[in-house]
Amino acid sequence: GEVLGAERQVEARAALEALAVERRERLEHRGAVVAQDQHLGGALGQRRLAAADLASARIAARLDRRADALSGGMYKKLALSCALLHQPKVLLLDEPTNGVDPVSRRELWELIYELVAGGMAVLVSTPYMDEASRCHRVGLMYRGRILAEGAPSELTASLEQEVYEVMGGDRVALQAQVASIPDVIAASPAGARLRIVVTPGRREAVERTTASLGAELVRVAPDFEDLFLARIHAQEEAA
Repeated sequence: GEVLGAERQVEARAALEALAVERRERLEHRGAVVAQDQHLGGALGQRRLAAADLASARIAARLDRRADALSGGMYKKLALSCALLHQPKVLLLDEPTNGVDPVSRRELWELIYELVAGGMAVLVSTPYMDEASRCHRVGLMYRGRILAEGAPSELTASLEQEVYEVMGGDRVALQAQVASIPDVIAASPAGARLRIVVTPGRREAVERTTASLGAELVRVAPDFEDLFLARIHAQEEAA
């Protein structure tokens, strides 16, 4: 097989040089000063690389701090800056927003989009379905198997099941009752409401239960999490 046009066995080094991996807790020298981590010495440290500079700009105000004194978001940006030093063609990100605040999460995704716009391919692993939906192409995995693959909009449009939100009533009591209905594939809280995925054409059975508990059933557009739950259910039914 080939990786980036290079034979895995014959030209493995060439392929590896075109890759970069930013893993969780990646930095080896957590006690180093940020500026030292970004300039690792030799020819590499002398180069001004556009992608690395793009990431470094996010931590410019923290250059005099130790890496282990940074916030979670700043530490992620530092790790990303280091991963970009050799100008990789492909960047692999392992749950890049895990443990960061909402502002840092948004900034990291803005940076990812800028890197992609500059021609870099970025592969992201994430447990968050809303993040997966931001990607140009996704593969939904469960227990080591690909459940679905394609553009987010195409995948959600392919969902055959119907999605509803249950308004009013006691959400806890509703969830217990609705989840026991055979035609309900998934039932999960959505704030004060209950969100359910239902077998096509089986609304009536669900509506009878919700109405008896003083709640209203409202059809809503499916999202990525609905798709994921439906595909998991289909796989388990087929097993």
